[in-house]
Amino acid sequence: MILNPQNMSRLNEAEKNYCKEFLLLGYPIVFYTDTVMGIGANGLSKSAVDNIYFLKKRTFDKPLILFLANSKDAIEYVDDPTLLEHSIVKDNWPGSLTAVFKKKKESSLYYSKDLNCDTLGIRIPDSDYLRDLINYLPFPLVTTSANISKNAPFADTEQAQREFCKNILIINMKTSISKKGVSPSSVVSFVDNEIKVLRDGEALSSIKN
Repeated sequence: MILNPQNMSRLNEAEKNYCKEFLLLGYPIVFYTDTVMGIGANGLSKSAVDNIYFLKKRTFDKPLILFLANSKDAIEYVDDPTLLEHSIVKDNWPGSLTAVFKKKKESSLYYSKDLNCDTLGIRIPDSDYLRDLINYLPFPLVTTSANISKNAPFADTEQAQREFCKNILIINMKTSISKKGVSPSSVVSFVDNEIKVLRDGEALSSIKN
């Protein structure tokens, strides 16, 4: 199912509500981001999260990440909120940085049936319509790239519809994709106060230079 927004800069109230209701049913949504196309689900629902793994043919030992609308919302999930003030984080949020932190033990997020870890990857996408949607949702949006596991991320709506076939909603907001093409986010770990690059990317220019 494809949602073609009336306005190509932001979803209206009815469109956001439609996405919310679809996600509450346990089905994932696919969307353009500022990097690669993503797929997301209700992070409080086991069946919703598992649906992402089934659709992608992804092994359950690989974590999803959390998309947030702003850095203040990350305080709810991060064990040491002072790390959110690190220059690398502040310089690259919103943007193509996935920051990995030790998560709060009382977090209500569901991960996967085979994943037992105390860390969480968080990203704030540089996409106005997407942050607006995330802020609207009454539950956290857990995400990963939209693709079949071990294959390249989908290039467009048509490929996503063809590969996933059913039980997804695709937001056809093409203007939100990165002008630099389909490059995934940088991944940097801040666990135990040690900065460790887990995946290189555009956001890491502030570290290297």
